[in-house]
Amino acid sequence: MRRVGIWASHKGLGALLALMMSALLPAGAGAATIDVPGDYATIQAAVNAASAGDEIHVAAGFFTEQVHVTKNDISIVGAGLGSTVIQCPTGTLAQSFTTGANTNYPIVFADGVTGFSLSGLTVDGDRQGNANYRFIGVAFWNSSGWMQDVKVLRITNNPISGAQHGVGVYAYNNAPGSYSVSLTDVWIEDYQKNGTALMGDGLTVDLLRVTAVGWGPTEVTAQNGIQIGYGAAATVRDCVVSDHMYTGSGWASTGILLYGASGTVSVVDCELTDNFPSVYLLDGDATFTRTKIAHGDADAGDGFYAYNSTSAFRGEAVRALPSPFDEREDYPRRRGDMAVALDACEVIGNSAADSWGVGGFGTGSMGVDLTITGSIVSGWDYGVLSYYNGSSYPAPVHLTLHDCDLSGNTSAAVAHLYDAQVADASGNWWGASTPAGVAARIYGPVDYTPWLHSGSNTADPGFQGDFSVLWVDDDSPQTGATGRIQEGI
Repeated sequence: MRRVGIWASHKGLGALLALMMSALLPAGAGAATIDVPGDYATIQAAVNAASAGDEIHVAAGFFTEQVHVTKNDISIVGAGLGSTVIQCPTGTLAQSFTTGANTNYPIVFADGVTGFSLSGLTVDGDRQGNANYRFIGVAFWNSSGWMQDVKVLRITNNPISGAQHGVGVYAYNNAPGSYSVSLTDVWIEDYQKNGTALMGDGLTVDLLRVTAVGWGPTEVTAQNGIQIGYGAAATVRDCVVSDHMYTGSGWASTGILLYGASGTVSVVDCELTDNFPSVYLLDGDATFTRTKIAHGDADAGDGFYAYNSTSAFRGEAVRALPSPFDEREDYPRRRGDMAVALDACEVIGNSAADSWGVGGFGTGSMGVDLTITGSIVSGWDYGVLSYYNGSSYPAPVHLTLHDCDLSGNTSAAVAHLYDAQVADASGNWWGASTPAGVAARIYGPVDYTPWLHSGSNTADPGFQGDFSVLWVDDDSPQTGATGRIQEGI
C-alpha cells in the first residue's frame, strides 16, 4: 500500500514506470477478442462494444445487417468465404454518406477511421439496390484499411437495371490527408456498375489477387471491373478481370479503367479477358508488365486505349468513351504528355474487323508517349494504332516498339497516323522476313529496320526474339543518327 502511495505522490515517476511497463508488453496485449454470436448477437453490437485494436470473430452463418465502423483499428474476421455472410437487410439502409449530390448506402461502412480490416467472409447485397441508390458492398469513406479473403456479390437492383450504381468496393475522401486501401484475395462479381471504384486525392491503393467478373455481353449498362482515379495512386498485381462488354452504343465497358490517377500506376502479372476494352487509360501515366489481354468472345472489342484528353473529356470520339462511376467533369485535366509503357505483355485479339490491339490518341495539345517492348500484339485488325487526324484528335502519339511479335494482324501490324514524326519500331518480328512482306504490314511513317528474321520466342509471357539474324532495308524511314546497318550490329 505504501508503494502505491509513493507512486501517487510522485506523478512524474509513476508516468515513467507506466511507460516502461507498457514497452515490455507485447503489441496488442490490450486488444480483446469478441465473438459473434457468442458475446454479442450481431456484428454491429460487437463493433459498438469494441475498442481500438479489438478483433471481432464472426462464426459461420448469415448476419442480415448493415455494419457501420467509426472506431480505429477494428478487425472483423469471419469463418471463411461462404461460411460467414453479411447480407444486406431489406429496405433503405440506416447509415449513409454523401459525395457531391449523391447519397451512398454501403452494407459494410468504414467511416472516418484508420486500421479497419475485413477478412474471411462474404458480403451479399441480395439485390437490394432499388431501395438504396447508390448501393455499395464495402465502402471506405475518409478511411484507411484492408480486405483479405473476402467475396462481394449481388450488389444490384432487382431486376438488374441500367441505373448507374451498384459498386462492390468503393473508396473516396473529401478530407485532406493520406489514406490507404489494400485488397488481397478479394473476389467481386454480380455488380451492377463497378467491381471497384477507388478514388480521391491522397489515396494509395494496393490490389493483389483481386478478381472482378462482369456480366459478359450486355446492353443494360457499361460496367467497369477495376476503376482507380481522381488523384489516387495505385499498384495492381496478379489481378483477374473478365467479361465487361457493353453492346449498346456510345460507351465503353472496361476491364481496368485508370482515370486521372496520381503518379505512375503499376499493373503487373494481370489477366484481362473479354472486356471492351480491357484497359482504358485516361489522363495518367502507367506501366504494364507481364500482363495478358485475351479477347476471344465475339463481343470483346479493342484491347488497350491510352487517351490524353488534356482539355476536354467530351467531344467527337474516335472510340467510345468510358463510363466511370462518379464521373467528375470538374476534375483537373493533366497538362502534359502521358507516359505509357507495356513490357513483356501479351495482347491477343480475335481478328475482328476494325479492332485495335493497342491504341493511343488525344484531343488536345499534349500527346501520348507509348512504348511497347518485349511483347506480343497479335490477332487484331490493327495491332498498334497511333491515331491522329489534325482536328478533333491533334495530339501526337510518340510511338516506340522494340523486340515485339507483331505478326498475325490483318490490315496493319502498326498504323502510325502522325505524319510529322517517324515511329521507332526496329528489332521486331512482323510475320514476314522479306522487305516487301514487312512493308505491307505497316501504315504511315514507321522505322521498321532492322527486323527479325523469324518469330522464335524464348520468353513467357511476352516475347524475346532471336537477334542472331537481322534484316535491313533502305526503303524504311529512319529515326536517329545511327545508320541502318550499324543499328543492326
